[in-house]
Amino acid sequence: VEVIYAENKTPGVTLEIIYSFLKKNKFAIVSRYKDELVPLVLKEFKNSELYSIDINKLTNILIIKEKTYKFEKKGGIIGIITAGSSDIPVAEEAKVIAESMGCEVISSYDLGIAGIHRLFSNL
Repeated sequence: VEVIYAENKTPGVTLEIIYSFLKKNKFAIVSRYKDELVPLVLKEFKNSELYSIDINKLTNILIIKEKTYKFEKKGGIIGIITAGSSDIPVAEEAKVIAESMGCEVISSYDLGIAGIHRLFSNL
């Protein structure tokens, strides 16, 4: 799965790349987008009969895909664990990407490093 890393791209350039991905893959995943991109995407795709939009503000990931497209389940299982709550956005970003690659994701967040005993019950 190829992801558009948009952190250093202008919204206009990112939108052009989204269109390119949609032609090639039937979906586009945009990571670390700028807030200015959201109105452009909504204007282009909100009322589309062909595409759906998923905007995840916690992770700054945006997924646009053909409404009939389903990410294929491939059988992999991934565990994601965070020690603190400040790690959750990055963990959720990893979760979204892994799920789009067809993996099942099991996650436990904010387990704390100081009390390692809290970790074991979540494994």
